[in-house]
Parts: sequence; C-alpha cells; structure tokens
Amino acid sequence: MKQLFFLCLLLVLLAFKTKNNIYKHSTDEQQPSQIALAYFGKAFTLIEKNAYFYKHLDFSALKHQALEKMKTAQTYEDTYDAIRFVVSQLNDRHSYFQPPSADGKNSFNHAQFDNQKIPFELSILDGGYGLLRLKSYNSTNSINSHRIADSLYSCLAEFGRKKVKGIILDMRVMEGGTYVPFLTGIAPLISNEQLIGFIDRKGKRTQTVRYKNGIYFKNGRKKSRMGYLTRYDPLEVAGKPIAILTGQYTASAGEMIVIAFLGLDNVKLFGVPTLGVPTGKSNLALADSAMISLTSSACYDRQKVLYTGPIQPDVKCQEEQAEKLAKSWIDTFSTF
Repeated sequence: MKQLFFLCLLLVLLAFKTKNNIYKHSTDEQQPSQIALAYFGKAFTLIEKNAYFYKHLDFSALKHQALEKMKTAQTYEDTYDAIRFVVSQLNDRHSYFQPPSADGKNSFNHAQFDNQKIPFELSILDGGYGLLRLKSYNSTNSINSHRIADSLYSCLAEFGRKKVKGIILDMRVMEGGTYVPFLTGIAPLISNEQLIGFIDRKGKRTQTVRYKNGIYFKNGRKKSRMGYLTRYDPLEVAGKPIAILTGQYTASAGEMIVIAFLGLDNVKLFGVPTLGVPTGKSNLALADSAMISLTSSACYDRQKVLYTGPIQPDVKCQEEQAEKLAKSWIDTFSTF
C-alpha cells in the first residue's frame, strides 16, 4: 500500500514537471529573439531620431504597438511588418521601408540607367515657345547624371539660337527620383546663387547653390559636390519668361525643381497644386541591406518660405488648359 502511494506521488510529480517544461517551452517560443529585437531596435531608433514629421507621435506607445506585431520574431525578416507599421505612422506620404533584394543588396546597388535614353523632351512650338518636358529619373550614377545635365544645357542653348520668346517648363509628369541632373543643367537659367534649401528637424540648414566653373554644391557644414557642366557660358534665354506647368503628379524631386524657380520675377506657375511631398530623404541601410527611405528634411525657397505640402500655382486652372494660358502670359511678358 505504501509502495503504491509513493508510486502515485512520483507519477504526479513527473506529470507536473513535464507540464511545467511544456509551458516554459511554449512561453519561450512566444518571445522575440535577441537578434530580432536588436534589429528592430536599430530601425526604430533611426526613425525616432531622424524623422522630420515626428511631433504628432508618442514613440513609447508606438514602440509598444510595434512589438506586439513581432511577438514571435526570430529573424530579421520577422520584424519587417513591425518596421513597416512604424514608418506608416509617420503619415508623411514619402517615407517607406524596403527589404533587401533576393541577392541581399539594397536599391542603391540596383540603380538603373539607360545610356540611350534622356529623361526629358523638348520642342519649339508654333509661335516661338520653347517647350521642355521633364520626366522622372532615379539613379546615383554620376556619369549619366553629367550626361543628362550637359544635354539639358545644350537644349537651352538651342532655344537661344532659335530665338524663342519664352520657355514652358512642363513638370506634370515629373513624379520624383533625383533632382540633381536636371537642376544642374537648368541652373544657368536662374539668376540667383541659391537654388534650393533644406532644413532638418533640429533646424540645421543646407543649400544647393551655384558655383563657378559649372560645378554645383550642397553647402552646409560640409560642402559636397552635386553635379557639373562641361560648358557653362551664359545662356541667351536666361531672363526670358519661364512658365512652369504643375500637375497632381508633380512630386518629390519634381517639386524641388519647381521650388528652385520660386521668387524669380520672370517665373509663373500654371496648373493645379502639386502632390505635396517636397521633402528631403535619408536612405538608412540596416544590417541585412534592407533600407528605410525616411523623410528627414523639408525644402525652402530663396525667400525662406518653407514647403511641407502642395505647391500652389500662381494661376490655377485645369491641367489641359495650363499650356494655353502659359503661352498667353509669355506673349504679354515679352511685350514689356
């Protein structure tokens, strides 16, 4: 009888121990790994410390919400949805999270360009108007950027030889990418050293400015070269009226180019308000080459006007009417 009692007690203890071990194992499985926590923590800190639009967020609460979405995360990839959630809460319409490609590289390694294509169109319209239509372009290739800038400059020089009465700069399909090659090529039209300014969340300002010898710089605490022209003689069309056509898809880099012309006496905007993301980006790489493309600055013009939303045209009209109204304004301007 006594042996039976001890046998039963032993079985109860073994069952309790087994149940406890199962529960402990189950609990451990519900915890994110240290690798996942460290990866997410790095991404969260980058966003918290660098996002331009942050004042509307409670980052402590946001982090708690994000961690709830990665309770069982064991790998880097398991944290991606949580990171996407954090980025989405910035609500700036410009930031995004991009996982690494299949070969483990980020978008910088995949910047594509085509040496046979130029991302703009030009024509001389009946009546003597020079039309320049810019298209979206995104590459960090400096050789191709220089080629585009030189091509733009040559087109503007041709406008001068053809004695156009004014320039129509069509930005309605310029949805973003990089502004550098375009602004390098058309900067000789701008009668001001400063082209565009940027300000970060701490109030630090930098400017993209014109310098001698056809070289363009971003100038702040540290000067960095942006682009250059092979030729940089004064353009005959500099000072002619410039009508800029804006549309609902004019965005990002397109808006930055528009801002570079604001405040000049010979410039007027026609169309509808732009998309409203005239903001600078920081591309922040993570350990596995995933990337957070983060809105980290806003743009301002040479009159120190700050832009964080849509740019309003001087003459609001339907997009299909913009070119006609621009021609009428150029005709009026050229009579003075």
